[in-house]
Amino acid sequence: MRSLDWSILSGPKVSRRDLMRLAAASGAVGYASRLGAVEARPSRFPAAVAATRQEPKQGGTLNWGYGLGQIPTLDPAQVNLGIVAGELVSNLFSGLVQFDEQLAIVPDLAEEWAVTPDGLSYTFTLRTGLTFHNGDPLTANDLILHA
Repeated sequence: MRSLDWSILSGPKVSRRDLMRLAAASGAVGYASRLGAVEARPSRFPAAVAATRQEPKQGGTLNWGYGLGQIPTLDPAQVNLGIVAGELVSNLFSGLVQFDEQLAIVPDLAEEWAVTPDGLSYTFTLRTGLTFHNGDPLTANDLILHA
């Protein structure tokens, strides 16, 4: 079996096509098809499924909030609570990289990065002049997780 070349994830930009190739090679497509099979199974809650298939209506109000228990800290390195990590943190903080409108990986705090062919080591080069809200400079030590 041929090993995967994870270095295709090196940037300053990684295309959606390369992401999809790597996902397919690593088995993510197979996993996604299993998710589709689970979704295709008959629901134990047919009324709830029927309610989701109604025609959408214009207007209305959407209230969205988080319980305080879901946000124990605003330290992005410590927030890992599903929906909070996936939605709240990405709206509050910058990351080393982000996704663009075409789902390609593009620079954010990092201006470029490199991934070793075995996928075990990532090296990021930070943009210059980055600061926190209080003016303190951002350094590599601020991004390292300490156990």
